[in-house]
Amino acid sequence: MRKEKEEKELRELRNEVEIWKFINKKRGKEKDLRNNIDIEEDRRIEDKGMEKEEYGYERKEENNEEDSEGWESEVKKEDICTVVKSLKKSKAAGVDGILNEAWLYGGCTIRESLVNFMKLIWKEGVIPKEWKTSVMMPVYKKGDQEKVENYRGISLLCSGYKIYTELLRQRLEEEIEKKNLIPDSQAGFKIVQREKEEMDSKVYKFFMNLKAAFDSVKRDVLWSILEEQGINI
Repeated sequence: MRKEKEEKELRELRNEVEIWKFINKKRGKEKDLRNNIDIEEDRRIEDKGMEKEEYGYERKEENNEEDSEGWESEVKKEDICTVVKSLKKSKAAGVDGILNEAWLYGGCTIRESLVNFMKLIWKEGVIPKEWKTSVMMPVYKKGDQEKVENYRGISLLCSGYKIYTELLRQRLEEEIEKKNLIPDSQAGFKIVQREKEEMDSKVYKFFMNLKAAFDSVKRDVLWSILEEQGINI
């Protein structure tokens, strides 16, 4: 009932001012956990989420037409619409201020514009500069609320960028499955894997605690691995 009420409110919003009033009203329910952290500590939280290394990776010019055929084929309208339907509601917007709800409830005209825009990006291989910018927000994890190490930085991304990267993820997943690059032993990472095929088989477990592992991924190595596996993107 509460969700239906919120959806009705969203549909009745007429302009950006009303949208932000709605967002701020929802945010007002959350307790501000950072009242006792000074501005320098606050910056340290954001800096932790922005730590990165620069790599001078250059992509190879050679291109296999057969391998790249799947990537170069035009993205389909139904694929875009499916991704839009999967967007989560009541999520903060990125730097462009466009909420997921804009694509969910925008109607046919907005949806058609999005489809055409995504097809153009897919064809040209260039994304809007706003999509390259994220809004860093500190989120409290646990422990002493006045210690900066008990917060983690999250990036608020543009909703259009989320749609585009999900399309990329799906295409990458299809390409990996087509080339059979993931062994059957890694059933959790395969698109289709029958449960009964995994029964009565040996299970090997490996546990590793990788703190902030995603932030330390070497992009040049990642690109090299993809190319070595025949994934041309």
